[in-house]
Amino acid sequence: MLGVQKGSRLTEQCCFVDVIIIMYLMFYINENGDKVYTLQKDSPEGTPTQSAHPARFSPDDKFSKHRVVLKKRFGLLPTQSPPPTY
Repeated sequence: MLGVQKGSRLTEQCCFVDVIIIMYLMFYINENGDKVYTLQKDSPEGTPTQSAHPARFSPDDKFSKHRVVLKKRFGLLPTQSPPPTY
């Protein structure tokens, strides 16, 4: 890029552009049942891969009451299942 400064001299000015590349670690389950980690969005079989990152955690959980109500309704609470046998 050329710019004009005092005295009508042409000087070359340089522009730097910051490029941010974000790569998300993904995984898929292969035919042996093992997790295979990749950066691709699709597995070699053509199925979409899943994110290998955990969900974001917030101590201010606004929807915990609703989750407990739904789990209670469908019998998914740990207290609603029979105790494990060892």
